[in-house]
Amino acid sequence: MADIKNTQGFKALLAQTEAELLTRGLDVVPVGVHNVVAHAVNTVAERMGIQPRSALRYIDPSVIADQIAKAGAESTDGPLLRLLLEQVRSPACSV
Repeated sequence: MADIKNTQGFKALLAQTEAELLTRGLDVVPVGVHNVVAHAVNTVAERMGIQPRSALRYIDPSVIADQIAKAGAESTDGPLLRLLLEQVRSPACSV
């Protein structure tokens, strides 16, 4: 079985998730997003009893972004925030 992380569909989902995070003003370590998306794809595939490639169509990038943002907000002093998220001000939001 081919590694799902090297497929065009996975890369597109990853790019959409990263774009969604940036629109929220979150600069996320790319490997962190990559791991969260890969985990989501594998979890959906396992729970539905389908191949990971098929599971890609059931993942919504905005939902993944919500979960990453929520995890960062809940662990303001924990290692997840330090390793995964950095709150930044977007140039479009500067005053």
